[in-house]
Amino acid sequence: MRSRLLVLLAAAAVSLGRPAAAQSSRFVVVVNAANPTQTLPTKEVSRIFRKDVTRWSDGSAIQPVELPSDAPARAEFTQRVHGKPVQAMVAFWQQQIFSGRAVPPLERKNDAEVVEYVRSHPGAIGYVTAGTSLPADVKTVAVQ
Repeated sequence: MRSRLLVLLAAAAVSLGRPAAAQSSRFVVVVNAANPTQTLPTKEVSRIFRKDVTRWSDGSAIQPVELPSDAPARAEFTQRVHGKPVQAMVAFWQQQIFSGRAVPPLERKNDAEVVEYVRSHPGAIGYVTAGTSLPADVKTVAVQ
């Protein structure tokens, strides 16, 4: 019994030590294919979706878009990128709205709607369930 516990603890420690991008994911971050961005640090993605960063390096507006709060990909994205559960981010946005500071990113009903929004808006960034079919004018961004 003790050896099993040690093996489980060791596996958990290895898993926790890996960066988010190295772990398998239920989501991929996507941008319009016209966006030159290839990779983004995890902290930068968090700052974008919290709207702390509102402009791409070329000065164009960033337009983040999210899946609904009950989507499994959103749960994993929120935990891996923000380090919090979805409900904590919902509470964050309620506080931002109440104080008049900001409104949350747009929310779309499903992966197809997120992809369509990103396809239609050059400054958009979103995430979709891993394996979602992407048109030629939408590309994935590596999150490190």
